[in-house]
Amino acid sequence: MIYAKLLFIFLTHKIINVARSYAWSQLAREVSEFQAAMHIKIIGNEWLRAIVQEPEKVETILSEAIKFMVNHCLKGKSKQRVYPLEILTMIEEGLT
Repeated sequence: MIYAKLLFIFLTHKIINVARSYAWSQLAREVSEFQAAMHIKIIGNEWLRAIVQEPEKVETILSEAIKFMVNHCLKGKSKQRVYPLEILTMIEEGLT
């Protein structure tokens, strides 16, 4: 049971990273990891059932989850927030 939980955490982290990268590249916004993890937890049973019974539907379920996260799990806009990727860009510009 512990192994299954660790595997679920690992896969959740990887899926959220894909959603974060996509949201940043398309919208220049960050995905809230907390909200995204809650969404993954909600669809976890559907995801588990699909893995066991209908493996061909797993790709569809995960792609829909990523689309949902990119559209609905974004952090709120803030004038004071400096995004990590913006910090890296500022550092790169300062070095050149």
